[in-house]
Amino acid sequence: MQTTNLLHVLTNPSERSASQFDYGAQHQLGEEEPATNPDQPPPAYTELPGQLQDKNGLGTNAIVAEDGRVDIRINQKSRALSQLILPQIQRQLSQLQEDPAPPPPYVPEFLGGAPGQRPPPPLNVVIQVVGSRGDVQPFVALGKVLKDTYGHRVRLATHPTFKDFVIENGLEFFSIGGDPAELMAFMVKNPGLMPGFDTMMSGDIGKRRKGIAEILRGTWRSCIETGNGLGVDPLKQTVEEWMGIEDQLPEQLKRAFVADAIIANPPAFGHIHCAEKLGIPLHMMFTMPWSPTQQFPHPLANIQSSNADANITNYISYIMVDILTWQGLGDVINRFRKDSLHLDPISIVWAPAMLARLRVPFTYCW
Repeated sequence: MQTTNLLHVLTNPSERSASQFDYGAQHQLGEEEPATNPDQPPPAYTELPGQLQDKNGLGTNAIVAEDGRVDIRINQKSRALSQLILPQIQRQLSQLQEDPAPPPPYVPEFLGGAPGQRPPPPLNVVIQVVGSRGDVQPFVALGKVLKDTYGHRVRLATHPTFKDFVIENGLEFFSIGGDPAELMAFMVKNPGLMPGFDTMMSGDIGKRRKGIAEILRGTWRSCIETGNGLGVDPLKQTVEEWMGIEDQLPEQLKRAFVADAIIANPPAFGHIHCAEKLGIPLHMMFTMPWSPTQQFPHPLANIQSSNADANITNYISYIMVDILTWQGLGDVINRFRKDSLHLDPISIVWAPAMLARLRVPFTYCW
């Protein structure tokens, strides 16, 4: 897929062409999708996987390097790129200025809040975290505040390795699968989250994609399932089998749970799709910048060279990293949407920068 066309449609959604890009529309029209295997890399959106090549003169090129980071080069020979991106940035700034101010947050009186405030109703909050113990730890602290101070029921959905850590801090645990040791081993070889060329050739990418598929299913189960997620997937059982296992659970794990809100870090991947299915709020949290900004480039992007304005270069780096991420995992995510959530697939045009366009709120902690 040509980078120029994709960037143009991403920044001008009204010009999206279903005939060219909208795989969701094709699915609705009844076209058969080819069978896919999570162990195999998906068909590339460009001639060379892990690359975005400019063919229409914007001068934008990106390639996944050996360490999994994204090398970006911008060599614009006209003002086309600036003319494409600047109106979108200005539109977003105008929308922010026109938006009404949000209501004041509720602060309990014992923490200095005004007396007589009405607290929010108690909610079922699921926190979905993928990563190491260092990634999980800030969310444990957040969960304790949400539970102890605000009275919400909090379920922390993460890897089974962290079960004891979550429970000893007074929170409900739910397993979304995945092995953080394998994840960390993959990250040592590929610090940029995306597989480098050597990893693709060695076969590790198949393991990584299968792990992501398991985690995606786990994120959905964490939103709707009783128990702690360590048993057999009830979606693969008969009602009788599920009820037999349910009877064996300890009393505290028999409480029904359906999420009213989701808090997640970006590598959980399933968050926005689960929120769409349930029609509930989503709040993103992370320890490094992940939403498009003009102030600095994406943390996984290496700006090799650019003759564009620094603000434009920084902003576009987030879109290009998102495109390459979707290039590697788009088929796995769409299969999850179709098979587990019974939602339409998302096209390569709509998926990158989706969180930003839908204005999903982010909180950054460090």
